[in-house]
Amino acid sequence: MLAPDYPREEHGWILFPRDTKHRHSILTPDLREKMKLHPAKMNMFLTEEIIRYVSKPGDTILEPFGGVGTTMVAALEGRDIIILELEAIYHSIIKDTYEHWKATYPVSYVTILQGDNRQLLPLPCDHVITSPPYAQTLVANARGSTGTSELTAAHREALEAYRGSGLNIGNLNPFIYSKQMDKVYDLLIQGIRPGGTMSIVIKDQMQAGKRILHSLPCMRSITRLGMEMFDWQKWKTPGTAFAALQKSKGNAVVEDEDIIFFRKPI
Repeated sequence: MLAPDYPREEHGWILFPRDTKHRHSILTPDLREKMKLHPAKMNMFLTEEIIRYVSKPGDTILEPFGGVGTTMVAALEGRDIIILELEAIYHSIIKDTYEHWKATYPVSYVTILQGDNRQLLPLPCDHVITSPPYAQTLVANARGSTGTSELTAAHREALEAYRGSGLNIGNLNPFIYSKQMDKVYDLLIQGIRPGGTMSIVIKDQMQAGKRILHSLPCMRSITRLGMEMFDWQKWKTPGTAFAALQKSKGNAVVEDEDIIFFRKPI
């Protein structure tokens, strides 16, 4: 069972707390500040529970969209991990975090690669754990959730890196995005050992008052490529200041995030 020690609300959605204090407890003050440069970090409590649910110590986990390296917490759980990240600014944060952890905690083997995952994959692994980007929406949502007035020059630089990179899948229009994500999923599946898993954390979005489904196309794509879905959970996100503002105006917001699990047939 996923996250057996956490409560659930009336719909069965898991209630993970905000992870700010937990994240800060294993980071230096400098790294805490750098972590603010990424607008869409995966909740660390959620990440830890996925790691424990699908893997065991000694397994190798692959994260193809590294971000600031939240999934690298697997190295503190006795799992080896491979992290891929396109943007130099976030690749640097991942490396600095790993150096701090190596000097402070017992960690498993970590491989950190910078580059386009479509060029680096396939890579052999037991499990993939990731939260993929969204077509043409990540930057806009990040700006709203952070609060434009609070953005520092470093925040703006990081957000511009998302906009400016021609290789960033999140900058593509929805049709091309879906084709490129199919390619990424295919390459990932090629590297997963038989019996291994893929865990996807993905959230629907609101656009012009309509809910845009991201989970269903993701499920269709991955199952079409040969994986078998074996579990589908939801958790209730703590929400952002931007979401709270939208709710106060009577606008619909997405409060649930999907956690979808697939297994590669033996």
